[in-house]
Amino acid sequence: MIMTQIITSTRNPEQNLERHLAKTLSYIAQKAIDGITTDYTENQKHVLAQTLSSENLFTLLINSYSSFVKEDAQITGFGLLGRNSEKCCELYSLYVLGQSRGKGSLILSDMINKSKRMGAESIKVESFNTRQALSFYAKHGFKATGRDVYNHNGVLIKCVHMNLDLSNLH
Repeated sequence: MIMTQIITSTRNPEQNLERHLAKTLSYIAQKAIDGITTDYTENQKHVLAQTLSSENLFTLLINSYSSFVKEDAQITGFGLLGRNSEKCCELYSLYVLGQSRGKGSLILSDMINKSKRMGAESIKVESFNTRQALSFYAKHGFKATGRDVYNHNGVLIKCVHMNLDLSNLH
C-alpha cells in the first residue's frame, strides 16, 4: 500500500538540505518532461530540462513556499509558489512523477489554500503548452490570459499564461 502525504514548508535556512532537495526536484521535473511524448520535440524537452536544473530550482526553493507529495518515503511530486505582487501569487513549478498522476491536484490545492492565507486574490502560472498541463489547470479553474513563444538558442518553446481568480473559491 502506498501512503501519500503532503508536506509543506516555508523558507529553510539549511541550504545544504535545500541543495540536496533541489537535486531531487530537478530529477522529478526532468522525468515529468521526459513523459511529454507528443507536444514537444526532443530539442524542446532538452531546453525545458535545462531551465529546471538543480541550481535554478535551488534558487526558487529558497525563495518560495513549497509543497511536496511523499509516497513511501520518496518525494514523487512538488510545487513551488511565490508572491508576484501584494494581491497575486505565482505558481513557479508543479511536477509529479508518472506513477503519482493525480497527486498534482493535492499539491495545487495546498498552493491555493496557501495563497488565500497570504491574502492573494489570484494565482498566475505560465504553463508549457501541452494538452495535459492546460487541461489540468483548466480543470482547476484557471483561465488562459495570453500566450508567448520563447526562443532559447533557436529552439522555440510555447507557453500559455493562465490565471485563477481566488475570490470565487470557498
